[in-house]
Amino acid sequence: MTIAADPSIIWSVLIDLERYPEWNRYSPNVEGRIAVGEVVWVEAHLDEEVQRVQNFVLSVKPEQELCWQSADWYGFLARGTRCRWLSTTDKGETLLVHHEVMSGPLAGLIERLYRARIERGLKLVNESLAKRAETLAAGSL
Repeated sequence: MTIAADPSIIWSVLIDLERYPEWNRYSPNVEGRIAVGEVVWVEAHLDEEVQRVQNFVLSVKPEQELCWQSADWYGFLARGTRCRWLSTTDKGETLLVHHEVMSGPLAGLIERLYRARIERGLKLVNESLAKRAETLAAGSL
């Protein structure tokens, strides 16, 4: 999706985990530290189901890329790797690409059970992020 805000603003929203409850309707409670190798706990609202997922931070490239991978006990069976990429468009806006890929022997089953809910969640968090970043860019907060 395209967001009418500079990547620096979007990045500041993404890494400020303490403020997630103010804007993130999909994962309002996220705890941890955004640094490669650190653990981030995410409370994911998959429609009516709420899951608390442990993730390892894989990649941090300020204003460009943030990736983490689920690290729960079942990770050897199925794990999700979620990345967000930011790039500036010709119009001076930011293109956000946000994707989660499942891997492992049970990835296909997880895809069938959860993919629709994950996609709805990603859409919700992206819309929430865009609204927050655009409000900050407009100087309204």
